[in-house]
Amino acid sequence: VSTASALTPEETREWLTPYGVEFGPLTVIINGKARLPLRAGFFSIDRFNTDQFFEDGGQLPQNNNTYVIGPDDMSWYAMLHYRNEGFVDDSEEIDAGALMSAIREGNAANNKMRREKGFDLVTMNGWAMRPTYDSSTQLLSWGLDYQFGAERTYNYTSRLLGRSGFVSATLITSPEVYQQ
Repeated sequence: VSTASALTPEETREWLTPYGVEFGPLTVIINGKARLPLRAGFFSIDRFNTDQFFEDGGQLPQNNNTYVIGPDDMSWYAMLHYRNEGFVDDSEEIDAGALMSAIREGNAANNKMRREKGFDLVTMNGWAMRPTYDSSTQLLSWGLDYQFGAERTYNYTSRLLGRSGFVSATLITSPEVYQQ
């Protein structure tokens, strides 16, 4: 799924129609745990349609647990999900090296699946933003710099930690759009 060039709202509607897209204003309810109001000019794809959206765009499926939102020009999009992981301990220091190692391992495993499906492989260039944690808001954030074939993207992830799990949002965009 490319964010390399913006689309007109009409092109976005036509492109996203097979995925049960809804356009704002609306409220997205993420796995019954979080509510996100979207104003006009934004879209949402529910968790039952995102796997096909990703596979058709040459990406791995997200296991029917992810919602997609974005502006109707598709200059960026975000993946949202809730993970019921139980209590999340936030008392430990962030080990950026260990997190990067785990992400690289996951990327290698994903590339194996991508190769089997005939998708472009993904190269992780490193941090776009080193991990940070704000204990007052319980927000863990980091950014990664990826190469998808000829396209470079930044993926910024924020996790809002809660008592029974976390809400995760990952923004996917080009470095140029992010700088705006």
